[in-house]
Amino acid sequence: EHANWLDYGPDYYAVRSYRDYDDAENRTVLMGWMGNWEYAQTIPTSWGTGVLALPREIELSSYAGGLRVVQKPIPALETLRGDVVEVGETALEGTRTLSEFSPTRNTYEIEATFALSDADTQFGVRLAINGTRNITVGYDARTSTLFIDRTQAENSDFNGLFSKYAVAPLQPENGLIKLHIFVDQSSVEVFANDGDVTMTATILPNPGSTGIELFSENGSTTLNTLQAWELSSIW
Repeated sequence: EHANWLDYGPDYYAVRSYRDYDDAENRTVLMGWMGNWEYAQTIPTSWGTGVLALPREIELSSYAGGLRVVQKPIPALETLRGDVVEVGETALEGTRTLSEFSPTRNTYEIEATFALSDADTQFGVRLAINGTRNITVGYDARTSTLFIDRTQAENSDFNGLFSKYAVAPLQPENGLIKLHIFVDQSSVEVFANDGDVTMTATILPNPGSTGIELFSENGSTTLNTLQAWELSSIW
């Protein structure tokens, strides 16, 4: 009756699981296709229709409502990190440009922790900004939902079904919302509250659209901590 979705984003499909049957390591890893058949055949790219999402380690954890699959990016991805940029406790009300972190391209990782202080707020991070165009990863305290808003994204008018506002149920942990975000040019993947909820979406920003903002609307929110890294290529 109440499904626990593996991923609440619009683009996570055809998942494959991998295990080491030689017992060299004790883990299970998932990889999914970042695509959606509603628009996969009309994606405006010359290189293909969709990529594989990041490999994720999975495990079962107990919650009040029962068992859930918790997903975390594999630790090996940390070897791709450049120098860390850190932002300390900051009061947010309205929009704040993340001037401390200016990636040269949309290939980076952000970990941010927000403290809820107002029951009516929406807060989070806007990515791949170019003027009024952006992709928003945020939390709506009124409805207790995590969301990815692609309705204002660049190059989204090729198919009316692409401009999605996707949501996922997410309860705060001790009054905190933790967002672990990976952006990789044509993708955004969000691991919320240590992998309790994940959301994955294809994005199509222009290469130069690398602006990042923090925001809090309908009230104030405290950013407790933020760390960000540019990521090197795996090739």
